[in-house]
Amino acid sequence: MYPRQQEIDTDLSSCLTLSELLSQLKQRYKSGLITYGIHDTIHELIKHNPIPNVPGVVTICGIYGVNQLELVTVLSSGPTSNHRSGIRSKLTRKSKNIPQDNFLKKQFKLNDYRGLLIWWYATMEAGRNDLPSYVSHLILNTYFRETGTLPPGY
Repeated sequence: MYPRQQEIDTDLSSCLTLSELLSQLKQRYKSGLITYGIHDTIHELIKHNPIPNVPGVVTICGIYGVNQLELVTVLSSGPTSNHRSGIRSKLTRKSKNIPQDNFLKKQFKLNDYRGLLIWWYATMEAGRNDLPSYVSHLILNTYFRETGTLPPGY
């Protein structure tokens, strides 16, 4: 194992819960949050929120019950910084071969969510150089360890 990789593993995978891991990601990377409602469109939200188009990871969580959250899906951009593979581009492209807005609205109907929280993390910016796919796998593995399943939108 490379020394840098060991540092990342020690920093992130030592978290015991998904909540702790997501909290660590917010501290480690430049990040942001947007709230998605049933009548929103991803293009309008992106227009009004400064989401960078740099390599990174997106987690989408559904809000249900009394302010309870459930991880719906994890998106990771490509490891390069071209305009087609950043966080913003990932949010506006298709998920599972359907437009992102259709995918998100389908999650509302299937899971009776009151809203969605979309967190983004720039994993290859501001002195960090962590592959988005690696970070997304840490999130998925932590979720799987806790629940025994993959997120409903995965």
